[in-house]
Amino acid sequence: MALGEDTDSGTLKIGRQIDYHFNNYPIKMQTHMHKLVTLYFTRIANIMYTFEDQLEYHPLKTSSLFEFTMAHEAVFHGLLYTAGVASSLIEGSTASEEESLQMSKTLALVGGRLNDVKSDVSDGTISAASCLAFAKALRGHLEGLKVHMLGVKRMTQLRGGLASLPTTLRMKLFRVDLTGGVTFVTNPHFEYPQSKKRPTMYSDPHLLEHDLLENEISDFPFKWSLVPVFNETRDFSAKMLWIEKVLADRGKALWDEVEIMRGVLSG
Repeated sequence: MALGEDTDSGTLKIGRQIDYHFNNYPIKMQTHMHKLVTLYFTRIANIMYTFEDQLEYHPLKTSSLFEFTMAHEAVFHGLLYTAGVASSLIEGSTASEEESLQMSKTLALVGGRLNDVKSDVSDGTISAASCLAFAKALRGHLEGLKVHMLGVKRMTQLRGGLASLPTTLRMKLFRVDLTGGVTFVTNPHFEYPQSKKRPTMYSDPHLLEHDLLENEISDFPFKWSLVPVFNETRDFSAKMLWIEKVLADRGKALWDEVEIMRGVLSG
């Protein structure tokens, strides 16, 4: 069944390799909504995970996430809202009537479930709220992003913390939170685990063993074509740490600091 028909079942084809088969949408579909669904799982997925073509795994293009979306009305409306915002931005237009409608429906469903004291905070409610936050980030609305991310954080706490959430949902929340932080240059709302291993302080930043990094990332699903990029990034970080140590040890004047930086970075 072709995508775009007024139907509640069919096949959604994402790219050249992924086909999602399903029996029912969670809502009654209209023709234009099919285009928004496709937009979400293609263009928006690539906005959230920019380097997806360099990964063997893409969180927003998994059958489990698609099935999860199809099983929750609030999440699906959040998807349509996010896609509506992206569609308007791509076309260079202001907020559309559809965008406003889907935002209102998502808010109503999320708010209704939060007001039900007998109802636990579900994965679907948290995911739908994160859609609202991401859409605000796309729109450039900092205050709106803050409001929804604070709501997402509170709901997550009620569930017992991030560790209690499914991995796919946790990854989505991280991506939305970090997207907002990068977009507005603000601190993220969640605390992220950090490695206890201190960065290596090289006595000479030119003596870096590149094969060491290849061994460190061998278990990650990256394409090996990215290794040179990681090596360059690590080299730069090591040089910055070395400069910091030299300046702290020697207490050089500003001009000497500039000369040290020039020498190291040009090496």
